[in-house]
Amino acid sequence: MLFRSLDRVASVHAAFSDGLRRLRYRRADLRRLPAVDVASDGKTLDAACRWTDPVRLRGRSHVALVCRPGSRLAYDVTLPPDAAIVSWLALVPEAGHRDTAPVEFEIQVRAQGVESSARRVIDPQKSHGRWQMLRVAAPAAGPARIVLSTKASAPGAASSTPALWGDPCIQAPRPAASLVPAFRSMLKTWGVRGVWHRAVAASDGLYSLWVRERLPTRRVLRAQREWSQDRTAILSLVTFVADPTGWPDPRTAKSLARQSYPHWEWIVAAAEGAIEHGRADIDRLQRDRRVQIVSVPSHATRAHAWNSASRAARGEFMAITGGRDTLSPEALYEMAAAIERAPGCDLLYSDEDRVSRRGSRRHEPSFKPDWSPDLLLARNYIGRLTMIRREAALAAGEFRDGYDGAEEWDLLLRLSRRTTRIQRIPQCLYHRADSDAPADTGAEEAAIRDHCAELGRNVDVSKSVDGYRVVWPLQHRPLVSIVIPNRNAAAVITQCLNGLRNGTSYPERELVIVDNGSTEPAVLELYRSLEREGHGVVVPFDRPFNFSAACNAGAAAARGDLLLFLNNDIEVVHPDWLDELVRWALLPQVGIVGAKLLYPDRTIQHAGVVFGLGLVGHIFSRAREGTSSLFGSSECYRNYLGVTGACQMMRRDVYSALGGYDERFRLSFSDIVLCMEAWKAGRRVVYTPHARLIHHESYTRKREDWPEDLELLVRYLADSGFVDDPYFHPELDPQSPVPSVRPPFGPTPRQAVREYMERVLSAAAMAGR
Repeated sequence: MLFRSLDRVASVHAAFSDGLRRLRYRRADLRRLPAVDVASDGKTLDAACRWTDPVRLRGRSHVALVCRPGSRLAYDVTLPPDAAIVSWLALVPEAGHRDTAPVEFEIQVRAQGVESSARRVIDPQKSHGRWQMLRVAAPAAGPARIVLSTKASAPGAASSTPALWGDPCIQAPRPAASLVPAFRSMLKTWGVRGVWHRAVAASDGLYSLWVRERLPTRRVLRAQREWSQDRTAILSLVTFVADPTGWPDPRTAKSLARQSYPHWEWIVAAAEGAIEHGRADIDRLQRDRRVQIVSVPSHATRAHAWNSASRAARGEFMAITGGRDTLSPEALYEMAAAIERAPGCDLLYSDEDRVSRRGSRRHEPSFKPDWSPDLLLARNYIGRLTMIRREAALAAGEFRDGYDGAEEWDLLLRLSRRTTRIQRIPQCLYHRADSDAPADTGAEEAAIRDHCAELGRNVDVSKSVDGYRVVWPLQHRPLVSIVIPNRNAAAVITQCLNGLRNGTSYPERELVIVDNGSTEPAVLELYRSLEREGHGVVVPFDRPFNFSAACNAGAAAARGDLLLFLNNDIEVVHPDWLDELVRWALLPQVGIVGAKLLYPDRTIQHAGVVFGLGLVGHIFSRAREGTSSLFGSSECYRNYLGVTGACQMMRRDVYSALGGYDERFRLSFSDIVLCMEAWKAGRRVVYTPHARLIHHESYTRKREDWPEDLELLVRYLADSGFVDDPYFHPELDPQSPVPSVRPPFGPTPRQAVREYMERVLSAAAMAGR
């Protein structure tokens, strides 16, 4: 207890100091920049260095770059005046390692021909497992190279202890005159509690703060009860009790009794043996007349019990609840109100979280996107609370035996083949009790195989990081035309074409290079060899560069039934990537397919595009592969409004129906607009993590969003009546690419989009456009 208290005091002190530092300095995190040079005693990049989630040591927590001693990373940056490079340092021996040799950390900065450096030796015997700071002042402003390196501190010594660079960043002091306005802006944006939280509150307490802020007030609940007085629709809840120890917890019954919508019934389907030994529990439950006990045979399965309870229900909609789980007091009201707004829906689902076994601490929230059939193929993201129209469940075949532990997922998959009248309620209404993970019985794989068989696909199912992967054989292999705009950049285009020609297993492909006036002899020779060997065609594009027009020119010259638009700085790392894209692009309901793209340091560059990160951004950007969050994972199939044009596949008929890329967009956003047009036409945009490539982003052309392109996108959104992104979530932080809960004092993604659009339109009006 004493150590926890001391750790908390240290945490508050560290966070307060960091808060003051953030107020005093502007900063740029190196983890958001690609390393331009990596070396580590001949090891691969993955083995050399990797980013981790925050590492907590002695009350201080930092996102860490983990490197083996002997590693070296370089970053090319442009430094502001009076800049400094700062990082926290630590050594954390891995389990089983007895090697505790000291390690020397060094930061070198070279700018304008002048170099400065700083070193610190960390001895694990003396550091006591804490973070230590290293700071070096930049010798000059302007273009610079920053090098982070580690090595054993003694000649001939060796160490395998991981070296941690904590939150390495560039800092530059704010002008003194800006400190007061900056603090006032913080107060205005976040409020007193917001500033306090960002300055000193522990990061793991944010969800608890969010929960407290979202609890409905007495006034709100009273208004919900008044609304409910004029309604009569009954909502049915179903729980299965298999044995005498499984009777619902009093907290579950209390959460139902407190519902602001009173027109519900709770049908408890209990095995005969449980009823014989559960008289006291039955009496307790039936004090509320809305509780009904239904007897089922002692050997009854969950599917049999749930079906028996469903047939006894009076409500038009039913939901499965666990005997230890609880509902928020407004849960059934929100369901009833949503049904009234969309009376034709067949299924409604909400967000959920977990409740500790002892006490009522809520944690591990699961925020869910709008209806996403391809995500449902990877995992049962719908979960609970889920209201299903009983007639729809009956027509789909109800719950089925043989899918023990996956009965709900199996029914949802079958419903997904029959209806798209599905509504999301983006509120956390269901609270699962903590429990041990269920045993893997193979039922989930069986449910997926059965679903795919009904769709005409014979699939292999395998476990992935956060769900399942399905692979089905291609009945035919249409020609894929790979359209690549390019200008010079011999090393880049050579690496890309080598991967396409020699590192890609899909055989039916042609390369269409749209050349924008290349002059380098090596590139011109590469083109000649390409055409000489019959691997592709070079399309001249002799006009000012326009990404959209270049892609359209390539598509016009292409022969394939499938079009893949690819950047020239893509590197192939797995031979089956194109098979995966083709597999999805051939599905009739799918419009456009995108891949997982990684930076050279193997952090994520693209795992889907969402509106609400600023205006529009890449979700999971700069996260490490396998990252899971309260909004799912980068490792599952997902539906989005957009995927990046750096790797974008579609059938030719889809491309033609959509009219190709809008050539008014010169450099940016035409890929996103094309995806949105596909979505508006009723076709799904799919991201698959199993087509995995490296993207050396904007290698030959500096990454920039032209103001004219940005204005065009904003006007397109305004003309389309865009409000918010159904595949994002209103309670996510619009400032965090890796999904995290929105601070109660922060803007919603919808507000972030609206404010961004207003700024762009105001700037355009002032410029007279």
